[in-house]
Amino acid sequence: MHSISRSIRSGLFACAIAAGLAGCGKAQTSATPSTPPSSRIYVVNGSAVNGPTPSVIVYASGANGNTAPAATLTGARTMLNSPYGIAFDGSGNLYVANNGGTGSVTVYASGASGNTAPARTISGSQTGLDGAIGAALDSSGRLYVTSPYNNSVNIFGSGASGNVSPVARVAGAYTSLDGPGGLALDTSANIYVSNAANNTVTVYSAGANGDVAPIRTITGSYTGLNGPAGLTFDTTGNLYVVNEGGNSVTVYAPGANGNVAPLRTIAGAATKLQSPYAGGLDAAGNLYVTNVANTDAVDVFAAGANGNVTPIATIIGPNTGLADPGGIALH
Repeated sequence: MHSISRSIRSGLFACAIAAGLAGCGKAQTSATPSTPPSSRIYVVNGSAVNGPTPSVIVYASGANGNTAPAATLTGARTMLNSPYGIAFDGSGNLYVANNGGTGSVTVYASGASGNTAPARTISGSQTGLDGAIGAALDSSGRLYVTSPYNNSVNIFGSGASGNVSPVARVAGAYTSLDGPGGLALDTSANIYVSNAANNTVTVYSAGANGDVAPIRTITGSYTGLNGPAGLTFDTTGNLYVVNEGGNSVTVYAPGANGNVAPLRTIAGAATKLQSPYAGGLDAAGNLYVTNVANTDAVDVFAAGANGNVTPIATIIGPNTGLADPGGIALH
């Protein structure tokens, strides 16, 4: 969470941000990523508070280098406000979690671009949102949103709109939520949350509600977690954690719990990772990672990448429109 991380560094959260991890393993090389034609690359942009103009930038499959977006969603009518999280429902509608103000979720029809108003907006005092960072949807269309300032996961019914109350809410001392940001659901709808302030990933059972303890927690010195932010899963159930503080991506086996070492770690100078925030995977297993510090880039790593590896592609340059990118999704 880069604007959140800036707050961490200024003392809002007690999170230790350390130097980048040393690389491991052998460098890997591959051809330009192979992405199905339907899988365009969606990046939320302008996440920093009082930063660049917020937008959702869309790139064509296989984008690389100083390439212009295929489409851009931006403008006053969009109601984007320090956007972070991004997710799609089964109908292709786009959901964006906005951390600005008191927090909101704006929902756009499939294919929306330009200065287009949301089809729906979730916002207001009844929502329980206090900031909004991560967003995910389950197979029934329920929407899950992390709120970092009141340490909660707020769950809304399918089609929720306006100043509505959550249908369920995970919050309280037993949850161990502390600066929750990244959010992802596994195939059983278990809820995974990254907590930057206590350097953990906490896992809650499907249907969790109230002040409930995690069913699992990834935490400890062997985990390699360092300012965990974005979360995503591959098709085999491995969990990918983007570590903003550690300039790394750590990968864990399904069901990982406790002080466990990652299966793989992408880290080191060759990776070009600089304050990475979020990651997404295409159908071929290539990993796309947004970067903020100095680069404003999306780095792409081959499926199974490990160690101090060079990206197989990088979206970077003035034509890309990238400026403080946050969440990313392939759709």
